[in-house]
Amino acid sequence: AALSVAPKGRRAAFVDRLVAACDPATSDDATSDADTAAALVFRELSRGFADALSDFHSEVLPLAFVRKQESSASKRSEKEKHGSTNGGSGSGSSASSASEKARTAWSELWSELAGAESATVRVHAQEICAFCDKCMQSASWLTKAQGAAALADAASLAP
Repeated sequence: AALSVAPKGRRAAFVDRLVAACDPATSDDATSDADTAAALVFRELSRGFADALSDFHSEVLPLAFVRKQESSASKRSEKEKHGSTNGGSGSGSSASSASEKARTAWSELWSELAGAESATVRVHAQEICAFCDKCMQSASWLTKAQGAAALADAASLAP
């Protein structure tokens, strides 16, 4: 509720902080707690206050498009990272479910905000490509795989 009545400058600062929490240059990988929290907050904002979030589509949509990606490389990397060290139970299992929860939230956010997927990709192609580039420069293999998968998906959606 606060976002809908907050002055535009405060809204921008709030959204900028959430986007910065998901920046591949500053976060360890796409499965961080900050990324999961941002996904859940943005999804709930889109459901309850879509009009307040509409001013920030150029920041939020590229983030959602990239973070919703699930590549076979990221699945394999996640399995190796969590499954082989502890037999697939305990913290690895919860980390995997947390990353799945985040991906689901990003996918739902994308589908709620995007409308026609190929048209949205065309409109925001420059921002999507810039964010994919940032992801592919990350130190995290998972983030690189996500950025590459998103770039391939964008190319197929908006030739």
